[in-house]
Amino acid sequence: MTTGVSIGASADALRVSYVAETAYGTTPATPSFSNLRVTSEGLVAADTFQESAELTPHGNVTDTFLTGSMAQGPIAFELTDGTFEAWLAAMLRSDWDGSPDDVLRNGIAPTSFTVEKTFTVGSSSLYQRFTGMIPNTMSLAFSAGEKVTGSFDLMGSAVSTATTAISGATYTAANQERPLNGTSDFSGLAFMGLSPTPKIRSVNLSVQSNLREQRELGRLGPAGYGLGKFRVTAEMEIYFDSWTLYEAWRAQTAGGLSWRVGTEAGKRYDFEIGRGKLTNATVTAGGENTDVMVNATYQGLYNQSGSPAENCTLKITRNV
Repeated sequence: MTTGVSIGASADALRVSYVAETAYGTTPATPSFSNLRVTSEGLVAADTFQESAELTPHGNVTDTFLTGSMAQGPIAFELTDGTFEAWLAAMLRSDWDGSPDDVLRNGIAPTSFTVEKTFTVGSSSLYQRFTGMIPNTMSLAFSAGEKVTGSFDLMGSAVSTATTAISGATYTAANQERPLNGTSDFSGLAFMGLSPTPKIRSVNLSVQSNLREQRELGRLGPAGYGLGKFRVTAEMEIYFDSWTLYEAWRAQTAGGLSWRVGTEAGKRYDFEIGRGKLTNATVTAGGENTDVMVNATYQGLYNQSGSPAENCTLKITRNV
């Protein structure tokens, strides 16, 4: 091997790993990390600095000082079977249940993670660790002719660096399931009870936990995070062929939205928003050589229907 070929780390050799925390902001002893499949990341230490407001005869800033710090940033990915189930559960503030445990409904029990980035520089490894990481938002983009892509935006407590691995740490390799797509893997769309089902070009699912930092005197990073309103929306591009959707919007008609992604039995996901309303359904002709589209925004609402009652806004079923 020739040394000195590269002068720094390459993003193509990045490893992103995670482990669930039992105590917030504390990495478990001898952690069992799982490697995560990502397409990009932007995890950073976000510091807050203030400067002195002293009035001086020389008119210059006399000092700056650190008054707060936190961990934050996005991780982007291509949706694959079995890869992000711990993260989906954390995003929905819940856990998989049922018999078998294949159903996930949003709740109020969050999970935090330690996330570790490992950079390779020559024959050495450099580590950056982010503790107390909780997903605050999630997006999933389902588009005709495209891969299903997504991202989590994380908020956490602290960041540290190291030149050695944690003593006793182990790393489980990520699976090699193929990325899912919006062509052969998308099926079973049902929307607002409409028949025939509208022809949809894209669905962009957005989930928000609306976390808020909880600051404490004498502590640099957040002491914790408060849970805000759980919010689910879907932005859709729908081919315009009637006034049905527009009228449902104006009438504030309630209905559900659901679809399936995946083709192989036992490796499919069902996404279901059992109750919601259109908050926008505008019809526009963008210009020449384009289709007239309904640009719709669908707001998920708390759903108490079913027996037993669903009692959630978003339900995800795995291993279908």
